[in-house]
Amino acid sequence: MTARATEDQENQTHYVSLLWFNGFCGHFFDRHMDWFKRDDPVFGAGSYGQISRLVPEHIFIFFEQLDEMNDDGWKNIAAFKPFLSAVESMPEMGAIK
Repeated sequence: MTARATEDQENQTHYVSLLWFNGFCGHFFDRHMDWFKRDDPVFGAGSYGQISRLVPEHIFIFFEQLDEMNDDGWKNIAAFKPFLSAVESMPEMGAIK
């Protein structure tokens, strides 16, 4: 079956896609970028950028959190709730005749 979105649905689809991206950034990307911007705990204040020696351990945390989002696990994460709510409120697309 072929389906086609109306103009309103196309705009809503774009908005909902951005909500998912925002949820991913809020849950995963932002927290890791904040970690990378920290001062090194050994070198102290002003050591911005020296934390790279800890990256191999932090990569393990990356994969743990990505695994948490696998198999629809992301649906249980608060950052994705606006996306899920928006998806539920979207109207069904109509069939093209």
